[in-house]
Amino acid sequence: MQRVETSPKQLKSLVQLLAEMADFRRAQGRKHRLEMVLAICILARLAGKVGPLATSRYAQKMTPNQLQTLGAWRNAKGRCVAPSLATIHRVMTETDPEALQTVTHRWVTAQLTRQPLEALAADGKRINGANRNSKDHFETVILVRHQDAVPLAVRSCRDQGGEQAAMAALLEDVDIRGAIITIDALHTNRVMADAIVLVNGAHFLFTVKENNPELSQFLTSLDWDRVAQDRFTENPEKGHGRIDQRSIQTYEPLPGAVKLPHVLQVFRILRHRHHLNGGLETVEYAYGVTSLPPEAADAQRLLSLNRGHWTVENGNHRRRDGIFGEDDCLMRTRHGPTNNALFNNLALAIILQSGYSNMAEATDDFQTNRNQGLRAVTKTTPFKRPKKN
Repeated sequence: MQRVETSPKQLKSLVQLLAEMADFRRAQGRKHRLEMVLAICILARLAGKVGPLATSRYAQKMTPNQLQTLGAWRNAKGRCVAPSLATIHRVMTETDPEALQTVTHRWVTAQLTRQPLEALAADGKRINGANRNSKDHFETVILVRHQDAVPLAVRSCRDQGGEQAAMAALLEDVDIRGAIITIDALHTNRVMADAIVLVNGAHFLFTVKENNPELSQFLTSLDWDRVAQDRFTENPEKGHGRIDQRSIQTYEPLPGAVKLPHVLQVFRILRHRHHLNGGLETVEYAYGVTSLPPEAADAQRLLSLNRGHWTVENGNHRRRDGIFGEDDCLMRTRHGPTNNALFNNLALAIILQSGYSNMAEATDDFQTNRNQGLRAVTKTTPFKRPKKN
């Protein structure tokens, strides 16, 4: 997938972008256009319908006018006909994921307004059911916005190098210039630091754990109470039967002291937890590094960025499993598991960008008012949820 620049004059609807994908099927005997079948898959997902059978049932209940809006095939009597279960299953399992990823990226980024020093969280997720020992995809990496969990782009880990190679490729696919990329300890290395800062002109905030022993030893050996140059403590938070409080200390290391390029600040986070049932007290330390200078991110900002990284888990991974049942999906063949994840992310992008925060409410609205979903995928202007009386 190549990075695509989109100007306002080049805005296209999601269906128009899907129409630019090459159809893998033979022209002989082909009735339904690829973009039409893919659009139905997305509409069904918006309504909470997962899998080929549920998608087929959703399609059969679409009105002729709704099918006509998507450019459905007409039979000898001139009536628009929904695609069969076999057609939907084939499209779900045989469509090229990279082409679908490109469409997802182009459409989502064209809908968004970028902010200076925007925070983006990058992480990987294993696709349940995909065969890790085959040439097919078994894992995806994703980039989401901290502020609203909108998924910007997805890539699958089918090439050599696994998640780390896919992550580097993902960051090159997306225009992240000036953004802040938060990422977990697996990617805390020189290659990723250079890729973010030198190649893409962005900033990083890395978590540091024992898989990077030299850097971890440097951070844990510091006398933080003495060298810390900035501090911040959050107000206690009560919930889930406990009281949590987080504090952070930051330090600007001397040039060359940290064996990782572009690091301008290091930090230590203290997580203090008091369990109300039993009174158990736990204390946990977490460490990290960032390319952000103190004038761009003080201690309070760094603590917020560190916590914001969990948006990718709570706002994306859990929703894909909890709302769309991604880990329970029974598709196991070819590109089915990967495309299923891509449909989930595309549905999440539409739902979140339209102003929904409650996923159950969103899927219920898209199921009840199917024209609402059609508006989202066929219009060039961003769809916004209707106001309720």
